[in-house]
Amino acid sequence: LLALSAATVMAGTGDLAVFRRLRALHGRDDSETPYGSHLAAHVAIGAIFLGGGTYTFGTSNLATAALIVAFYPIFPTSILDNKSHLQAFRHFWVLATEARCLVARDIDTNRPVSVPISISQRSGGTSLGYTPCLLPELRNICTVATDTREYWNVVLDFDKNPKHLEAFKSSQTIFVRRRPAYD
Repeated sequence: LLALSAATVMAGTGDLAVFRRLRALHGRDDSETPYGSHLAAHVAIGAIFLGGGTYTFGTSNLATAALIVAFYPIFPTSILDNKSHLQAFRHFWVLATEARCLVARDIDTNRPVSVPISISQRSGGTSLGYTPCLLPELRNICTVATDTREYWNVVLDFDKNPKHLEAFKSSQTIFVRRRPAYD
């Protein structure tokens, strides 16, 4: 269960250190390791690379309930153990996923580009990063801004312009235009 709790916090990040730990747990094949341990390790590895690193788990009431139903039941001790393990419940984690990967694309070529960004949150904090990256929950973000000399800077103000937020929710994409070489 410790592996699952780490995976839910790190969901979608593809964190290499956590993946190495989970791979070591997965590789155990002694007689003392129950089948449920392998199942938990596989679920945790899947959560780490959720949506190829573009999705993560939400924190809404529905998301929390779905994760509890999917990950809480007692894991089986053998392959034939069906007493407390209903496979259908394992798929409830899908209800907790959210697309939160910010991608910047060049408007002329439609190719993804890596640009520095600044994310201002409602709590007053600011985080810096490079695209593509996982965002905090959208309801906690005030503005998303690019900060580069290669491209014209873009600022999406979710507080003052709700249309920015609605458009952003549908694609999680910022389109940037390259600055002219003489500028």
